[in-house]
Amino acid sequence: MTTETATDVFYRPNRRVAARIVDGQLIILKPETDELLQFNEVATFVWSCLEGGPQTAEQLVEHILDEFEVEHAQAKLDLSEFLEQMLAHSHLEVCSKP
Repeated sequence: MTTETATDVFYRPNRRVAARIVDGQLIILKPETDELLQFNEVATFVWSCLEGGPQTAEQLVEHILDEFEVEHAQAKLDLSEFLEQMLAHSHLEVCSKP
């Protein structure tokens, strides 16, 4: 699946993922290895947005642009990479409607 921002594709956290924001940083537990994954400020911000309800990639880009000083193209590229990685590890799910 591509994350090229189809407007009918929404992303949300996988409910089976053990994730928490601790001291402003997203932490996800990988149960198969008991490893804790720590994410940067932007990834934590995106996760927080998704915890508020399913979002499209374009909605997330707009939130990022409102919060951080970054060019639209860079925000879109970085978000696309983040979404692909999170989907590949089943940390996020795709849904067609919120």
